Amino acid sequence: MTPVFREYIVNFVHVYLDDIFIYSSSIEEHEEHLRMVFNKLREAQLYLSQDKVDLYSKRMDYLSHLITDAGIHADVVKMQKI
Repeated sequence: MTPVFREYIVNFVHVYLDDIFIYSSSIEEHEEHLRMVFNKLREAQLYLSQDKVDLYSKRMDYLSHLITDAGIHADVVKMQKI
């Protein structure tokens, strides 16, 4: 995934294995970023898993981290268990 999205990584895309995270400042910007990512996926002949797609989430739980509009943070509840 990294070679496919190399020009977008750090700007508005984060990839980890087969997961793609797109972050934007506004809905309009996000829709443009989605178009760009979808075009790259088409060019690379890659496909999304419908059950994993969440296009407009304001919060995600991922690998014991919370991803929100404020950034990426460790999940406090999971960290307390450690």
